[in-house]
Amino acid sequence: MWAAGRSIVIHKDDGSRWSCANLGEAGVGVDVDFTGPEVTGSIELFQPSSGYQHYSWAYQTGSQFSTSVTVSLTGLQAPPGNKWHVHVDAVVNFGDCAATGGHYDPLTPNTSPPNVTYEIGDLSGKWGRLNGAASPGNFVGTGQGYVLDANLPLYGNYSVLNRSIVIHKLDGSRWACAAILNDPAYIYSPPPPPP
Repeated sequence: MWAAGRSIVIHKDDGSRWSCANLGEAGVGVDVDFTGPEVTGSIELFQPSSGYQHYSWAYQTGSQFSTSVTVSLTGLQAPPGNKWHVHVDAVVNFGDCAATGGHYDPLTPNTSPPNVTYEIGDLSGKWGRLNGAASPGNFVGTGQGYVLDANLPLYGNYSVLNRSIVIHKLDGSRWACAAILNDPAYIYSPPPPPP
């Protein structure tokens, strides 16, 4: 249901088409929905299609397009705020954040690009804590915000699709999690209440 990759048409008074333009390049977009009892909202990810097959080649040639990250969450803890990361596995059972594996970090000193200072999935390390207390950070004092992340691919061999985003409590424990899936047939919702 993304508008990117579609067009806007301006019609004349008689209804005929008069002028049109494309809405950017199509790509991959996902809504990472948090529907838990405390943290609610979404993190939207969108990366335009750059036509490459491997992140390493795109990174070396500078042909990768940044992934836009739009955060709209409520229920976060007070500053210093919550760390957030991409974890290796998707959420299979609602609320089971322990089953998401560790932080997603496919880069090593020998990969291309090499891992020198960051993990692909360390969102708080790159952009600051959600509802953070002080700079550096793009989400200081709020669970709302927008950044462009050149190292969070939705395409190729280092893609974060089919993984999860985990929000950690102040003590570091896993608190809220949601799957990063772009399958429109997938319905991620809490289990029904017991009879």
